[in-house]
Amino acid sequence: MGGLDVREIGPILKGGSRGPALTPGKSATSPLYLALERTGDLKMPPGKQGLPPHEIRVIRDWIDSGAHWPREGAPAGSAAPEPAWWSLRKPVRPALPEVRNAANGD
Repeated sequence: MGGLDVREIGPILKGGSRGPALTPGKSATSPLYLALERTGDLKMPPGKQGLPPHEIRVIRDWIDSGAHWPREGAPAGSAAPEPAWWSLRKPVRPALPEVRNAANGD
């Protein structure tokens, strides 16, 4: 509804219609954390029951430690391995085959 994409850190930092979802190092002012804690106008997940406290603490600690993401924006050498499932892998354009006989178009 708000246009927030949480699959990568770039869109999380950019945010949706409400602005950035978090500020690395500052969980107390990060809308994502406040929504999970259910203290503001927005309550995530929707419904009567929120996440268990220990899961909210994990997200709070992740934000407070800098919100490091294993892929996008991570330092070289610290990226997560390529997903094993084919549909989660980034598409790669194959190399063009060599032309055997350019005059004939083969």
